[in-house]
Amino acid sequence: MTSIAEVSQRLAVGDLVQLFILDLTPIGVDGIYRFTNSITGAGEKVSFGGEKYTAVDFETEGWEYNGKGAFPRPRMRVSNVGGFLSGLLYQYGDLVGAEVTRIRTFAEFLDGMPNADSSIIYPPDIYRVFQKIRQNKKLVEIELSAAVDEEEAKIPARKIFRDTCMHDYRRYVEGAWDYTTATCPYTGSACFTRDGVSTDDPSADVCGRQLSDCQLRFGSDPLPTRAFPGVSRSRY
Repeated sequence: MTSIAEVSQRLAVGDLVQLFILDLTPIGVDGIYRFTNSITGAGEKVSFGGEKYTAVDFETEGWEYNGKGAFPRPRMRVSNVGGFLSGLLYQYGDLVGAEVTRIRTFAEFLDGMPNADSSIIYPPDIYRVFQKIRQNKKLVEIELSAAVDEEEAKIPARKIFRDTCMHDYRRYVEGAWDYTTATCPYTGSACFTRDGVSTDDPSADVCGRQLSDCQLRFGSDPLPTRAFPGVSRSRY
């Protein structure tokens, strides 16, 4: 039986394929997403071990571990075109605590190839989402950390405010909306002041960060607030 070590020692090893699995189970959500930055010659989804992996434009770095010092903190930069991660980030607290598994194999072992074999892989790299580094119209960047490197970590890894939404709101700059640093998904034309008063002046559009401000903008639609109105006012 061929091993990954034997394949790696060949003079010509073929194309390395990286497959990623995003598992939301650790944060209490029933959802698993499989994606890759590789595509087949026919432009179809990559299949490996009977599972389909969606082609997504992204890059990663920082996986190297030399056995000395701290564990690596890999980073993933994912294209925001199509909003592959944006919706999940909005809904589930920046995905902090979700599990990310990296699987590496070679193209010749993918499903549909003559040598297809899902057992020929490098040892999987299993990490968790540690924090969101940045998010804009072009990309989303997240930092990962090894589970064994998070003994003191707490989930969710951000402060919980009962009445204050922590979204970054859009800005009106030089006659146009600037969403570069915005995390709030509101893109509507209706504008309101910090006190919740309707205004025709876009430069006066400021979110007061209360649930009522969210309701003004989203009406009867699901509210993407980052406040936690259901928690108690007490601290324990």
